[in-house]
Amino acid sequence: STVVTFSASFFLSFPLTLRNHHMVKLFTYFGVSTALLAATIYYAYALHEQFYPTVVYLTNNKLCILSLGNFSFCFALTMAHILIRVFFTEMADDETNEIIQRSKYSMTEICIALTSFRHELNKTVVILFVALLFLKAFHWLTMLRIEHFQRGTQQHAVQPRSQWYTKCRLCFILLCLLCVDVVCTAVLSYLLYQQRRFSVIVLFAFECAILSASCLTQICKFLILLIDYSYGDRGWPRKPYVMFVCEFMHDLVHLFLYAVFIWILSINWGFPLHLLRELFLAFHSLRTRVVHFYHYSKIIKVLDTQFDTVTRQQLLDSQ
Repeated sequence: STVVTFSASFFLSFPLTLRNHHMVKLFTYFGVSTALLAATIYYAYALHEQFYPTVVYLTNNKLCILSLGNFSFCFALTMAHILIRVFFTEMADDETNEIIQRSKYSMTEICIALTSFRHELNKTVVILFVALLFLKAFHWLTMLRIEHFQRGTQQHAVQPRSQWYTKCRLCFILLCLLCVDVVCTAVLSYLLYQQRRFSVIVLFAFECAILSASCLTQICKFLILLIDYSYGDRGWPRKPYVMFVCEFMHDLVHLFLYAVFIWILSINWGFPLHLLRELFLAFHSLRTRVVHFYHYSKIIKVLDTQFDTVTRQQLLDSQ
């Protein structure tokens, strides 16, 4: 129930941080949560009058835990709002709606996956769950900005001096997210190694590994776009092939990670029927990408063999 409560809170609260006119409500929520936390700590200390009994009371009483969890969630929302203002400035309505739609499916999938670990649910799992949702949301925002950059909407809407600022900011965001993903994956994997057994941590390690692969793919695509833009109107001739290899490797790693995760769950907790959809989608994406690239190669081959390439001098002569 705690996981479901925080899921609903995230779904209702995080999109508010993406809209400027909800900033006052967020600050009001932060002030009320801070006052509630201060009152809770004061009551616990007045009741026990010593540090250690007060800490024990705060970490065991259900109302105190609820107050601490509410303040932690409010603090995370505030930090998310600050990071969005620093790295993404203003969010468009289509980006906000896209985040909301993706949050629905992501929270549902994670909650269903947690049913396999229902005997291991605790406060640590709730913290990891909320942190994972925030991390995914920032990845989605970054991916949307990369897609806008790829379509050229930002490339032609800003001045040349601002273009470098936009590129540097996107590059910095991608590198920061990649570092966070790698560190989280390494720490969770180390905890699994220390436990000498598979636990609920394997779910979050798997999710962080997926995010790492996705972020690395976005960095490669961003570099490819920068190289393509450097060629001007001609474009980079090798861009389609390099982009295909990048996306193909991402889909292949994605499929491999899902297969490994399903194998681990099947050995330890039974076959995860709910993951069949994700495994099928990963395989379908990989297969579709290969088929489309094959047809693209055939069309390019026909154009190169059956039609002559017109040079610039021939165009001038025809005029």
